[in-house]
Parts: sequence; structure tokens; C-alpha cells
Amino acid sequence: MRQAFVTVNLGTPAAHKRLADVAIKEQNDAKPILEGARHYETEATADQDHAERALRAFERLEAAVTLLEVSIVFVSISALTRNRALLVASGVIAAGGLVFLIIGVRYHL
Repeated sequence: MRQAFVTVNLGTPAAHKRLADVAIKEQNDAKPILEGARHYETEATADQDHAERALRAFERLEAAVTLLEVSIVFVSISALTRNRALLVASGVIAAGGLVFLIIGVRYHL
């Protein structure tokens, strides 16, 4: 660093002028870069929000699918055993699955 200052003859007024000119040029060059960076930061924030929303919708829809699959299993078992209690339980579970399905779709929209 010291060698760079000695090389440009930092103590002279001409060197101060050159350094000031370089500083002004760097500052002017940085403005468009800063604007671009702010634009990308805004886009990244929006994309992150969208990704989080999609993940929440996916989780709700996954729960809906699971509940509907469980209700199908209960219907199958109730048909084999001729047990009405399992049939009612499968209906309740299917209703829960439909609720999660509606919530998941609403999150996605």
C-alpha cells in the first residue's frame, strides 16, 4: 500500500487530483450497479415469498392426499369386515382430507 502511494507521488497536488478523480469515477460507476443489486434483491425477496407460499400449499395438499388414502383403506377394511363404525370413520377422515384439500388450494391461489 505504501509503495502505491509513493509511486503516485501522493504528497503532490496532482496526485490528490488524480485520486479524487478516480474516487468520483468509482462512485459514479457504482450507482447503476447498486440500482441493479437493489432490483435483484427485490426480485429475490418476491421469489422467496412465492416459494414459501408454494411449500405451505404443498404441505396442505400432501396432508389431504394422506387423509384421503387412509379413508380409502378404512372403506376397504369396512367392506371386508362389514363394520359400519369403520365406514363412518372413513367418512370423517375423508371430510378432513377435503378440508385440507380446500385449504391447500386456497394457499396456492
